[in-house]
Amino acid sequence: MPFNKNTSGNPKGKPKGTLNKVTKLNREFIQSILDNQTIKIETELSNLSGKDYLIAIFNLFEYTMPKLNRTEIVNYEDKRQGYIECEIE
Repeated sequence: MPFNKNTSGNPKGKPKGTLNKVTKLNREFIQSILDNQTIKIETELSNLSGKDYLIAIFNLFEYTMPKLNRTEIVNYEDKRQGYIECEIE
């Protein structure tokens, strides 16, 4: 009996996007560590300044916010296009 495309062999199976048990346990473990270390994390961040502080904050963003794709800016009036550049010193 051949399989039909886009049809599950187990229609009552695991829903799409559901984490497996190991991934779920790992995330819960890491979250519990972070929950118990918030004061220390805040203290360490407050000891940083300037570029080091910004690098640490930007590195933490990837764990709290989804990554965004690069956005292309097009000026339709004169057909020029480009990217926004940001320089941190």
